[in-house]
Amino acid sequence: MTSERTAKLASHNFWNELIVLRDRQREQRKSAVQVVRLSELPLENNEQGLMRWYLHPSIIDTVLSTLSIYRQEIPPAAAPAA
Repeated sequence: MTSERTAKLASHNFWNELIVLRDRQREQRKSAVQVVRLSELPLENNEQGLMRWYLHPSIIDTVLSTLSIYRQEIPPAAAPAA
C-alpha cells in the first residue's frame, strides 16, 4: 500500500526540477546586488531596536537570500525618574 505522500513525491522528477531551479537562480543572479551598501539600507524601528537589513530571506534582489544579516542599534534606555 502506497501512502499519499509517497504517491505525491513519485509524481515529481526532482532532478529535472533541480536543474530548472538552478537555471532560474543563475538568471536571477546575473542582475542581483552583490555589494550591499549601508547608505542604501532604510532604518527599521522594531521591538529589537533600530535595524538595517543587509540580507534577509524576504530580500530577493541580492545574490544570496538564505541568510539574515543586519546591523542593530540599541538606543540607550530612558533615564529613571528622580
